[in-house]
Amino acid sequence: MLQSVNNFASSTVDLSENNLQNLLKDLNSENLITDRRRTSIQTIISEPQFRDVHFKVRHMVMEYAREIFKEDDLFNLDLQVTLYKGEDKGHYDWHTDKSESDLDLISANRVLSFSILLSDDFEGGQFEFEDFKFKGLNKKFDMVMFYSNLRHRVAPVIKGNRYSLVGWLSGVRKNNG
Repeated sequence: MLQSVNNFASSTVDLSENNLQNLLKDLNSENLITDRRRTSIQTIISEPQFRDVHFKVRHMVMEYAREIFKEDDLFNLDLQVTLYKGEDKGHYDWHTDKSESDLDLISANRVLSFSILLSDDFEGGQFEFEDFKFKGLNKKFDMVMFYSNLRHRVAPVIKGNRYSLVGWLSGVRKNNG
C-alpha cells in the first residue's frame, strides 16, 4: 500500500517558511551516526511549539488510517523531525519501520508510516522503496504514506539540508488482516 499526496502540508498545517523556521530553531536533536544511518532527529511529543502540527497531522493521518483499515481509535501517532545534512552525507540505509522483534515494543506494532518533505533545497536524499520505483517526495510538503513493513531508504544528501516530518501509526488491529 502506497499513498502519495502532493503539497499535503501547505493545505493542512501552517508550515509557512516563517512558521517552519520557528518550529525547527529550537530543536534539541539527537544525532544518530552509525554505518546504517547519519541523521539528527527530534521527537515531537508535547512541546508547545509542535502541538498544532501534531494535532493537525494526527487528524489527517487518522482519516487515511480509517479508510484503509475500516477501524477507529486504535492507533497511536509518533512524530519526529529528521535532518539529513549534506556536509555529513546524511542518509538512512534500507530498513523497515516495523520491528520483527517482540522485544522492541516501540516499533513492533507500527502499521502505517509516512514522511512529509519539509525542504526541497538539497541534492540527493531521494526517498526510495526497495521493491518498486517511486518518484514522489520531490517538492516541499509532498507526503508519502505506506505500510510500515515495506523496506525503504533515504539516499545520501550531497548538498544542502533535507528536513522531513516522519511519523508512525501503531496499534493492534482488531481484524489482524
